[in-house]
Amino acid sequence: GVTGVGLNLQTVSDLLASYQKRYDRNIYLVDRNGLVKVHKDNSRVDRDNIFKQEGISAIAGEVLKVGKESGFFDYTEGGRHILLTARFIPEFNWYLLVEQDESEALKGITSNFIRNLLFGAVVILIIVAINILTVNRFQGELERLATTDKLTGASNRREFDRGFEQALYLHRRQQGPFAVVLFDIDSFKRVNDELGHLVGDRILKEVVALTTSCIRKNDMLVRWGGDEFIVLTQSDLDHALGIAQRISEVVQQTDLLAQEAQGSAGRFIHLSFGVAQFSGDETMDSLVMRADAALYLAKARGRNRIVSERELGMEPTA
Repeated sequence: GVTGVGLNLQTVSDLLASYQKRYDRNIYLVDRNGLVKVHKDNSRVDRDNIFKQEGISAIAGEVLKVGKESGFFDYTEGGRHILLTARFIPEFNWYLLVEQDESEALKGITSNFIRNLLFGAVVILIIVAINILTVNRFQGELERLATTDKLTGASNRREFDRGFEQALYLHRRQQGPFAVVLFDIDSFKRVNDELGHLVGDRILKEVVALTTSCIRKNDMLVRWGGDEFIVLTQSDLDHALGIAQRISEVVQQTDLLAQEAQGSAGRFIHLSFGVAQFSGDETMDSLVMRADAALYLAKARGRNRIVSERELGMEPTA
């Protein structure tokens, strides 16, 4: 009896055709004499010989000397530069040849390079944008920290200096009045001593929030030190007194100590005020000193009250 194992060459041809389509390679098999044995184009099988084909004929002898280790060659055909990989298949006793047009290979590489370049450019732009936003954010944060009080968010003395210079400039150009409202929290030390500094810090922040709701956007609230604050307002003395009255009423009407044990600190927070208007021929220090003198008088009169420079006999001259 005889047993045989066969391989359908049409199946092999179809398989090579699928590989060629998938990987964009020309794949075929030749025998030891260079005769084409398997090709996607059946018309070339057992008819074409690599020794008689343009381009590859010049290296056909070298190609058919390769063994199980792949050999790499190149040749020119019809103006195209062809890259060739050859390997001997002992199971068939044939040679497997894989050809690729170099221009097509480079086209794919170029396409991938351009895509990668564009992708890289997009990534770079995104990174640059993120860096710019981050830098701007931190710069803005640094500017905010440089001009505001860290605890309460009110402006600091450095920002008050800038605000005073701006108010002075407007006063000299437009003859517009401006004034300061200096105030502090009555008996604030007792709040800290009896209820703790955390409660004291919260009271400071809530007083700032309430005060901000009582002033205009172009007015400036500054933490002057400790529990003392100052409002710089583009107003005359009477309007500044009205601002002080609004702040005093809003704070008194708000139960800021409702969350804590009352002790002897009292249930409601009260403020004392000193108000002064810029006279036209003075410095920032002298203006603040007159407001401070009015605040001192308010304290001497029993706290929880508003005193203007008029009550000190220091009416502004202009």
